[in-house]
Amino acid sequence: MIHLTNKTDHQINTENLKQTVSSFFQYYNTPGKNVSVALVDDQEIKRVNKKFLNRDQTTDVIAFPGSGKDLGEVIICYPQIERQAGEYGNSLDYELKFVLVHGLLHLLGWEDYTPEDKERMLEEGERFLNFVNRNP
Repeated sequence: MIHLTNKTDHQINTENLKQTVSSFFQYYNTPGKNVSVALVDDQEIKRVNKKFLNRDQTTDVIAFPGSGKDLGEVIICYPQIERQAGEYGNSLDYELKFVLVHGLLHLLGWEDYTPEDKERMLEEGERFLNFVNRNP
């Protein structure tokens, strides 16, 4: 089950995001898992980041792994996604999906502590999105 909550004032195509999560589950062979995705504003992501990771700053995504059937929770800062899309020259839709996939990869155990791991994780996210775009 995919639980997606939009806690922002922005109109967001949540069905499109749910489809991305469904495709992710199929691609990574994780059927029957539950995941929660929340789209939040700068203030909320900063609060969560400070409370749970002791970082007093805005970030694009935070992932909290679960256990058993619960894959976990992905929290995405929508205003940060808007800024990053412009900064990286991506469409807003692509940047949102890319960050969502990045968070989902974290839930599968991928880490990006080192520059090499970060690069590998970014490449994996792009590989998945390219696959999905070729095989809708």
